[in-house]
Amino acid sequence: ELLSQAEKLDPLDGEAWAAHAQLSGVLISLGYDQNPDRLAAIRRQAERAVQLAPDSRESQLARGWFLASQRSTLPEAERVLGNLIKASPDDWRPMRVLAHVIRRQGRFDEGIEWLDKAAVHPEGTAVALAEKATVLYVEGRFDEAEQAVDASLAARPIGRALLLKVRSQTL
Repeated sequence: ELLSQAEKLDPLDGEAWAAHAQLSGVLISLGYDQNPDRLAAIRRQAERAVQLAPDSRESQLARGWFLASQRSTLPEAERVLGNLIKASPDDWRPMRVLAHVIRRQGRFDEGIEWLDKAAVHPEGTAVALAEKATVLYVEGRFDEAEQAVDASLAARPIGRALLLKVRSQTL
């Protein structure tokens, strides 16, 4: 809602559109919202961000999230995100999205390696490790998932990791 308000206040702010596309990408990738309206929204948001701020790292990350949300554009997403990582090796966020893209292409362990690379960056540690735990749980790799949850919580207690910890203890 806040991002929609920002877009209304300044419809020419590419960064607001980029932030909204990135949020949509997270919601889609984590399975919270994969309905057709969200998929249409991420496309519109990312295209607007790139149109308004084509050279912005945030706009290119938004584009990466959009491309990651479409099975047919996963190879292009991998290229866009790889370029972002080369241009900004200290930004953990493209690594996280690249991990998602690679896993969607059937290269699970390589995707996990990218989450580990993202987790090296202090600001991304908790999120990347919580995401790693999530996908390991889905794959039935429970011991590894528990280690990732505990490491995520040790870095910073975030809701997703706390939820995973509770779920693992109640199953």
